[in-house]
Amino acid sequence: MRPVFSLFGAALLGWVAPMPAQAQRLYMERNLDRNLADARLLRNIEPVQTASANLLRLRPVRYQVQSPVSGALLGPLRLGFVAQQLHTVYPGMVLRDYDAKGTLRVEYGQLIPVLTRGFQEQYQRIQILEGQLEVLNRELVALRAENGRLTVGLAAASAGAVANPRQAAQITELQSAVRQLQSAVSTTFAR
Repeated sequence: MRPVFSLFGAALLGWVAPMPAQAQRLYMERNLDRNLADARLLRNIEPVQTASANLLRLRPVRYQVQSPVSGALLGPLRLGFVAQQLHTVYPGMVLRDYDAKGTLRVEYGQLIPVLTRGFQEQYQRIQILEGQLEVLNRELVALRAENGRLTVGLAAASAGAVANPRQAAQITELQSAVRQLQSAVSTTFAR
C-alpha cells in the first residue's frame, strides 16, 4: 500500500524543503501516523482518566495568523489555542516544525478524545445529580403530605378547643410541629 499525501501536505513539504534526509523521514512518519488508529498498530493503550479539570485550564482564543515570510496577516480571524499555553496542559497536542524557528503547530484532532472524556465525566455527574434530585423530590412530597396532615389536625383542634387547657397545649404543639416541618421544607430546597 502506497502512502497518500494531500495537496496541503505536498505543499507544506515543498515549503519546508530542502530538509535533511533524517528530518524528512521524521516529518513523513509524523504525518503518516497522524490518523492511524487500527488496534493492530497501537501500543501502550491507556484510557484518558480525567479531562474536565484540564479542559478548564485551556484558554480558547480568537486570532489571526501572521505570515512567517511576509509578516502580513493571513485570512480571517480563527478560533483555537495558543500553542505555548496548550503545551502546558497537553504537550502531545503541540508539534514543532522543522523550520529554522521551530514554529509550533496544534494537533486539533487530538483534542477530540479529551473533549469526549470531558463530556462523559459531565454526563456521569448529571446522572448523579438527577438521582439526588429525585430523592429530594420524594422527600418533599412526603414533607408536604405531613404538613397537610398537621394543618388539618391543627384546624380540627382549633375548632374544637373551648377553654380546655389540654387542647390549647395540643394546638400549640401542633403549631410548633407545622413550623418545624415548614422549616425542613425550606431547608431541603435551599440545598
